Amino acid sequence: MPTPRMGRFSTSNQPSRQGQPISPDARDQQAHEAKIDTDRAEIEYHPKHLALSPEEIAAEEREKRELAALLKETRPAKPGPERSAPETLSSHPITDISEVAPERIPEPVIEPSRLDALEQAEEELLSLAQQEAESLDAELRAFEEKSALEMARLKKAGEARRLEIRAKQEAARLKIAKERAAALPSEIAQKAKTVLRDAEANRTRRDAGLDAQRAEFAQSWTPLLQAAKTAVAEVRQLDKVFGPSLREMAGIAAFIDTNSAWPTELRMKLRDQCILPARALVRMLDNYTTSDQQECPRDVVKKAEAMLQYWTPGTPVAYLRQMLTYINSDTVRYIRERIKEINDRFEVIEAQGLEFVRSGEVVPEVVVMLNEEIRQDLKATMIHKHLRDPLPTHAAGMGNPLPSTLKEN
Repeated sequence: MPTPRMGRFSTSNQPSRQGQPISPDARDQQAHEAKIDTDRAEIEYHPKHLALSPEEIAAEEREKRELAALLKETRPAKPGPERSAPETLSSHPITDISEVAPERIPEPVIEPSRLDALEQAEEELLSLAQQEAESLDAELRAFEEKSALEMARLKKAGEARRLEIRAKQEAARLKIAKERAAALPSEIAQKAKTVLRDAEANRTRRDAGLDAQRAEFAQSWTPLLQAAKTAVAEVRQLDKVFGPSLREMAGIAAFIDTNSAWPTELRMKLRDQCILPARALVRMLDNYTTSDQQECPRDVVKKAEAMLQYWTPGTPVAYLRQMLTYINSDTVRYIRERIKEINDRFEVIEAQGLEFVRSGEVVPEVVVMLNEEIRQDLKATMIHKHLRDPLPTHAAGMGNPLPSTLKEN
């Protein structure tokens, strides 16, 4: 029995199995395989014709007939049709192709997944973003071109305006120069008259008597001298009102005589913000009221009054005038402000000290390794530094320092 020819099992004309539909990819694969089978059959059954001689052709035909006769002799007899088989069945033997060809399992249908939808949506968004970016770039280029044209127009207009202003300024300068040139003769004549008038006044002053010259000179000094006298008088009044209290505050020791129930930081603050500023104010008040030193305010005022009384032409007065300008209302204002500042700060520090005492806190013990004699010497030394009149540092005929001498007295 001849063996059937092996080949691909085509399912293009076979019905699909129940419940297993054929996917488009499987159908394409089957069509591709059917095309391959068709091409192979054409190659097998349409061989190329060779150019043979008549003798070779006759030999080939003879060999072909012999093979056909041999095949006919060896072919088995055809079996008769079975009685039980339907008449419509073919009488040819049926070969079970499932024994020679493997069963093809159709591939499952692949439905579009959510990931594919997301990728497609992402591609659409990227495309829209790209289109939007291109649109914005086009608008930006158009705006830049429009802005460049507008800037060029504004620059050109600005240059024109600048040239116009420069032309007007140049015209105004030329006009002013012409007017000044025209007015120059009259200005020179006016200045010459001023010089002549001053020269005439000087001659009149020289020809006048000394009393008239002194009266005219004193008239120029009257405002300055009056301001100095007023300042000295106001400082004296402040000294009468605040001087005793300031001197009492300035006379205590800066740290030792402060409230021992207060903490050290608060006592140091009282020293720096109240006691030491009070001493400075006391020195200033003494300088205005009781000091007899040269160039003190009272001495400057006295010298100015004497100078005006005995002034003669050619007397140097520049330095005295400068010293007189330093005595004015600014000094009075400064003293008033410092007095108010000391008062305000003392109230704040005192309130802090009372709060500390009420809190019940204990001040760390401070051991002062000084006896009473040394303490009094130091106190006298501190007071001596701020006395208004300088005193010798040693008593006459003795080698001990002044504080001990003061204590003995």
